[in-house]
Amino acid sequence: MFEITGINVSGALKAVVMATGFENPLSSVNEIETKLSALLGSETTGEILFDLLCANGPEWNRFVTLEMKYGRIMLDTAKIIDEQDVPTHILSKLTFTLRNHPEYLEASVLSPDDVRQVLSMDF
Repeated sequence: MFEITGINVSGALKAVVMATGFENPLSSVNEIETKLSALLGSETTGEILFDLLCANGPEWNRFVTLEMKYGRIMLDTAKIIDEQDVPTHILSKLTFTLRNHPEYLEASVLSPDDVRQVLSMDF
């Protein structure tokens, strides 16, 4: 499952999509495209940032960007993004969302220690 935590974030970044459990949201790409097209319009072109923390854990592949062209997510454009390259205001919003939705953490692959670390993050 997934939650869209931001739209028209900044510049080319059109949306942020967060995994809300152990399933990778990229397995629901058609549903994501439908929801993003409803929010942004079917002619939207830009970048989508995926936070896969709940699906992948606090690993090197937590953040991935994909291009969206005219409402379609282009899977062949996937790029892994280092956490240091994610703007602080986005990290802060993601942490805020996780703190307010403990069910996301409970449905994730995160260990109890990982959950404590996520909840103690401060941006």
